[in-house]
Amino acid sequence: MIVYTKKIYIMVILSLFMIVCPSKTYGSTAVETPKMPYVSSVTNRTMRIKWKRSANAKGYYIYQKKDGKYKYIKKVKGVNNCSFKIKGLKKDKTYSYYIRAYSGKKLSDKTYVVSARTTNKKSKVQNAISVNVSVKSVAISKYKTISLKARIKTVSRKKSLSTKVRWISSNSNIAFVTQKGVVKGKKIGTCWIYAIAHNGKKAMTKLKVNRVNATKIPILTYHHVIRDKDISNVRVYPSLYVKESDFRAQMKYLHDNGYRTISLDEFNDWYHKKVEYPEKTVVITFDDGYMDVYQHAYPCLKKYGLKATIFLIGIRIQQQSGTFIGLDTIKKVTNEYPNFAFQSHSYNMHHDIERKHAYKMYSLDEVKEDFKKNSVYGFDYIAYPWGGINYNIITAFVENNMKLGFGYMNKTYARRSDPIYEINRLKVYGTHNFKDFVSKVSYAQ
Repeated sequence: MIVYTKKIYIMVILSLFMIVCPSKTYGSTAVETPKMPYVSSVTNRTMRIKWKRSANAKGYYIYQKKDGKYKYIKKVKGVNNCSFKIKGLKKDKTYSYYIRAYSGKKLSDKTYVVSARTTNKKSKVQNAISVNVSVKSVAISKYKTISLKARIKTVSRKKSLSTKVRWISSNSNIAFVTQKGVVKGKKIGTCWIYAIAHNGKKAMTKLKVNRVNATKIPILTYHHVIRDKDISNVRVYPSLYVKESDFRAQMKYLHDNGYRTISLDEFNDWYHKKVEYPEKTVVITFDDGYMDVYQHAYPCLKKYGLKATIFLIGIRIQQQSGTFIGLDTIKKVTNEYPNFAFQSHSYNMHHDIERKHAYKMYSLDEVKEDFKKNSVYGFDYIAYPWGGINYNIITAFVENNMKLGFGYMNKTYARRSDPIYEINRLKVYGTHNFKDFVSKVSYAQ
C-alpha cells in the first residue's frame, strides 16, 4: 500500500511539472513547428507577436529570454490563435522570444528567435521596418549556386538592432541556403528563399531550379546475363557474367528512378550537339552477341521499355550456333522490339593470333577487309574487340564512313570531347554489387 501511494505521489508531481514547465518534450516530436513568427507591433510597454498556424496543434507556448535563459511565460490555446500580446515591458529594452506548438503532451520544435526593442525615439538603435533583397526572382541550374544579399531598413536611417538576416529555404529539398545567403540548387522545382530580420520582418526571392543538361553520359557495357543458378558453373572470365536477378534489379532501378535510355542514333545526335538530354541519361550496350543476352536480358528490357544495343561479331552471325545470336533471332527482335538494336563488333577480329589480339596482328589491308565484310549488315557503329584501337583501326573506321566507334580503355563516361572513333564506355561486371552499379549511373555533373 505504501508503494502504491508513492507511485501516485510521483505521478502527481510529474503531471504538475509538465504543466508548470512545458519546455520539456514528452513523447515523440510529431507536432508541426509554427512558421514565420514576427513582431507585428511594438510600443514602449507592449509587444505583439504573430505566426503562422500549425495544422496539427492544439495551441502554443510562448518563451521569453530572461537572465540569459528562455523561460515559458504563456500558453495560447487554439490552433488558429496565432497572436500574443506581451504587456508590462520596460522602455528601451530588447526582448527575445520563440514559440512551440503543442498537442497533448507532444511539443513541436522551436521556432527561430524573434527580437525587438521597446520604442524610444532617443534610442540609438531601431527595429527593422523592412528587408530588401538583391534579387526578387531568379533561376539556376541544378547543382549550381548563387549568392543573395539583403539589407535591413530602419526608421530615419538609424542603426538596426541587428544587421544580420536569417536565411531560410521554403523547401530545402529543392534548394539549400547557407546563413551567408549562398543558395545551391538540389532538385528541379520552385521554392522561396526568405531573408528574415531580427524581428521577423522578411523579404522573399522566388527561386526556380532548372534541369541540368547532360555534359557526359554513362555508356554501360555488359557481356553475359545468365540464370542465377548457373553462375556457380562459370569458370572462364567469371566477372563478365551478370546474374539475371542483378540485371533485373539494375534495370528496375533505372526505370523507377526516372533514367532515360537512348539509342546510338540518339546518342550520336547528342554527341554532335543536335539535341540535349537531361541528366539521368544512359546508354546500354552488350558485347559479342551471346544468346543468353537475348534469353535473359531482352525480356527485362522489353518489360521496362528500355533501349539497348548489342554489338555482334559478323562471322558468328553466319555460324548460327546456339551460343551466339543468329540472323533468325536478329530479324525476330527487330520486328517485335526495335528499341533493341544491333551493331558491329568487327567481322572476325575477336580472337587471338600467337597470344596477341587479332587487331594488333592484322595489317591495314586485313583490317579494312574485316570492316568491309561486316558492312553488308548495314552497321553504322562499331565497338572494338577488347575496346582496343590503333592506327589501322582508325583508318578503316574513317574509310568505311562509320558514325561512331566505341572502346572502354579509359573506363569513364562518354563526353562530346571524346574522339569520334573512340567513345568511352563503362563495363558492368558480375562482381559489382548494387551500390557499384548505382555509382556508375548516379554521377554529379
